[in-house]
Parts: sequence; structure tokens; C-alpha cells
Amino acid sequence: MAHPRTVPPLIVSDADSMYLDRLARSRTAPVRTVTRARILTASVAGASGPAMARDLGVPLPTVMRCVKNTWALGPRRALEDLPRAGRPPRITAAARAWIVSRACQKPKDLGGAPECWTESRLARSVREHAAAAGHPRAGPIQQGTISKLLAAQDLHPHRVP
Repeated sequence: MAHPRTVPPLIVSDADSMYLDRLARSRTAPVRTVTRARILTASVAGASGPAMARDLGVPLPTVMRCVKNTWALGPRRALEDLPRAGRPPRITAAARAWIVSRACQKPKDLGGAPECWTESRLARSVREHAAAAGHPRAGPIQQGTISKLLAAQDLHPHRVP
């Protein structure tokens, strides 16, 4: 779909305009945020879409998307990265909490012989007991996923005596 060649100029408050000007000159903000701020300041000044794209060295669809987001969300929210579509997490938050709680218990208390968990032993235990605990989606979990989950929680069950 072709983008329109003209962009209606944005109308923003004085506070937002000062914020955008300051952000457009920033040397420490992320480049994507500075670029968006420059697009918005140019749009407030009344520049056309193709002129903004040419002057800032960005594609016209980027300019149009930024201005469209500003009309829909406001200037400050349009500077942020918006959530994108993607596959929902396969392992639910409740299943993750169950795995972490299982890692915090001793294997001996759960009927196992060893004194502490290894990641492979914990993964095997989760695969065996996930369905019975009401988390069937966590059943095919692999050791690498266990490792990432424990690292995110800063847990080291293999070090616990």
C-alpha cells in the first residue's frame, strides 16, 4: 500500500515540544528514540513526509509510521518501542513458578535419592511430574530451558548442600 505524500503537521503542547527538541539533540539516548524525536520535531515544524525522510535519511514508511503512532498515542508514547506480535510463551507463569519451587526443594524431600539437584535431574523430574501437577505444557521441557529459568531467578540448586 502506498503511503500518502503529505503528512498533516502535528500539534503538540509546549512542554512536549521542548521535550522533543531536547531529545532530538540528545547524544546519550538510543538512536531509534532520537530519530523518532527528530521526525516529530520536523512534523511539528510542518515538513512534508518525503522531505523528512530525505533530510533524516530514513525510509518514508518509517516517517509515516512514527507520525501515525503520534496521532494515535501521543508524542511521548510514540517514542517508545511498541509491542509486536509473536508466539505466546509456551510455559505459563504458573508452570515456571512451580518449576522454581521444585528447584528450591531438596530432591530427597520429593522422593529422590540425591542430596541436591543437577539441571538434568531437575529437568527429568519436571518432565515426569508436570502433568500430575497440572502443568502439561511444561512436560517436554529441556535442560537448557531449566538452565535459563534458574539463571533468570539467580538460583543455583546444585550448590545448595
